[in-house]
Amino acid sequence: MVGVAPKPEFREIKMGVLVKRSQNKSMVTQENYQTRLFVLDTGALRYFAGNEKERGDEKGCIELNTVLVVEPVEDGLLPNHRHVFQVVYTYELDMSPIALYVEAPNPGARDSWITAIRTEAQKNEAALLDYYHRGILVDEVYNCCGRKKEMEGCQKASQHTVGCAGTWSIIVTASTLESRRATGSIDHIRLCQNLDPMGTNGLNA
Repeated sequence: MVGVAPKPEFREIKMGVLVKRSQNKSMVTQENYQTRLFVLDTGALRYFAGNEKERGDEKGCIELNTVLVVEPVEDGLLPNHRHVFQVVYTYELDMSPIALYVEAPNPGARDSWITAIRTEAQKNEAALLDYYHRGILVDEVYNCCGRKKEMEGCQKASQHTVGCAGTWSIIVTASTLESRRATGSIDHIRLCQNLDPMGTNGLNA
């Protein structure tokens, strides 16, 4: 079909065991961390129970065309954890974006994952934002700059070829998506097909 770029052939690009923070947003649930096998393929970032030798059940999946931010978290801003990167993405059209925080074993591994995820997200026409927060949200305020979650990020994002000027904590609505389609910054938003039975897309897995 003329004018439509072919979808990349499915393949796994990167794999490794990393530590993720639970994405449960409930105020009554204790923060926890889990070791997962992360697998980046041409369409999604997935994480599984198990390891490279014995891959277990899929616990979560982020479609790459829903990604908004792939950037490091400044050491010291996520207490007791270093070499952390964040993947901010849209989960549902009427929700604020969700941040997945992942701890790598060293700075080199962190930077390698950031580059790989960002590259594949761009190939999937992700609407990467121009600004992000280098810290985390604590009591509705980011500990890097003191801004509230509705405000624009405080740090210029790394150079990328697909961008979307605007605030970090946008609400992704139908009108927002239509605007992005019109400007060519995003083609469509979709979620992974193999969701968990509770429909949480692995938020607590």
